[in-house]
Formats: sequence, C-alpha cells, structure tokens
Amino acid sequence: MIDDDLVTIPVIYLTTKRERGAIIAARDAGVTEILSKPFSAKQLTDRIEAVLTRPREIVRSSAFTGPDRRRRDGKAPIKRRESDRDA
Repeated sequence: MIDDDLVTIPVIYLTTKRERGAIIAARDAGVTEILSKPFSAKQLTDRIEAVLTRPREIVRSSAFTGPDRRRRDGKAPIKRRESDRDA
C-alpha cells in the first residue's frame, strides 16, 4: 500500500530514455514531471517551478494512485450518442 504522505510529494524524473514505453512506465508509476536528456537549466527550473506553484490533484482508484495526468483545467465534454440528440 502507498503511504498517503509520500504520494503527495512531486517527483521530477530526469532520464536519458526517450522511448514511449519508458515514458509511459514512469507516468504510470506516478512521476509528476519527466525531463529527457538533453535539457537546459531553464527547462529544469521551469519544471521545478511548475510542481511547486501548480500542484496536481491526487487521483486514487483501484488501478492508479498518483498525480492527475490531465494537463488542462476543466471537465471533459460529455459526448452524446446519435440517438440522444433528438431527446
């Protein structure tokens, strides 16, 4: 079980890996931000500033516990079935 205090700590993952599978695995492990080498000092400070000033909500479900993966604010629009449009 994941310690509730630890799950709120932002993690910035610095890596040489750029493969999609490695990025997905890091994201699924609960990493808050990912930076692949090479990156600049500005990119790193921007990510540090982001995790400090715009913390992500924590999602808790049976499949995942960690930072919300969504980057945009607001709710996703409700898609209506073709048959519901006339109702």
